[in-house]
Amino acid sequence: MKNKEKQQAREMRQKGVSLNKISKELHISKSTASGWTQDIELSSEQRKILLKRNPNAQKGNQIKKAVRDSLKAQWKNDGYELAKNSHDFALLCSFYWGEGWKKNNENAFSLANSDPKMIRKVLKLITIFTDKTPKIYINAHADYDFEIIALWWKNFLNLGYLPKVYRCVSKSSTNQLKGNLPNGTAQIKFGAVELIQKIFGGINYLSE
Repeated sequence: MKNKEKQQAREMRQKGVSLNKISKELHISKSTASGWTQDIELSSEQRKILLKRNPNAQKGNQIKKAVRDSLKAQWKNDGYELAKNSHDFALLCSFYWGEGWKKNNENAFSLANSDPKMIRKVLKLITIFTDKTPKIYINAHADYDFEIIALWWKNFLNLGYLPKVYRCVSKSSTNQLKGNLPNGTAQIKFGAVELIQKIFGGINYLSE
């Protein structure tokens, strides 16, 4: 039933239907409707139509954006000062500067590397500066044993769960890489707007 409702919600959104109308017609919460359709981009014409129907929405969105921008600017300033005074935070920023996802990213911490010790160190640093829980994902060659790899990372990082392993497109043998990256590449990824903004501020300090 949920899959059918989700498909209906997506079809309605693609036609430019508002989230309020989708939630009412399908008897779901607005947050659910938003989550199901958040990757769907409305055309400029569809946006204009929605704004005409609800002119107050634009003002509300502008206020929310101004508040978000103000918070992000403050967090960046905080991160700048933190990197100046905290060796641990400066180290975390350095790791992210080298290995983290920075382009078009304002809301999530995302860092990948094949060095297990580096991943373990980054995880320890994260716990110092946020109470959010990072998630670990693994990428490995298609012909490797994913269960063994997941268990290895679980034990090495002392995780309370088996991390999900994603298959690389290629097989190691076909690319003359047999034996390379036997445990794959680990990615740390989780939503952390405040932390990532502080890290960007810290990188600004380190780059001076």
